[in-house]
Amino acid sequence: GGDRSSAGGGSGGGKEKDVVGLRGVDVVETERHLEPAHLVYSASVDFLHAVGVSIASALNATAPALLHVHLLVSRDALPAARHLQRCLLAAAAVGASRAGTAPSLVMSVVDYEDEARRRRIHTL
Repeated sequence: GGDRSSAGGGSGGGKEKDVVGLRGVDVVETERHLEPAHLVYSASVDFLHAVGVSIASALNATAPALLHVHLLVSRDALPAARHLQRCLLAAAAVGASRAGTAPSLVMSVVDYEDEARRRRIHTL
């Protein structure tokens, strides 16, 4: 057997975790030791919409602040993730030009398998 981690977990566990065994199903915030503005997601194609929504709402919430988003995705989700990246960066640029400020989003899309190999992450 294997234990399931629930996606709707409570507020418990302030432990710092490395990116361990992400299956690309849930949106997972990891690397808590990074500044709060840095969000790392593992996302499947199905979940990218939810990722986009949460990034967009984070952008609205921290309008003047710079938001760094690193999207860690499985290989099959890469094209969708890159599309999402283009859309969000374009939206951030439009919003910034309207507000007369610098764009507040920095976003990178990373292949999960490459990253796992680089960091020797333990995958499930």
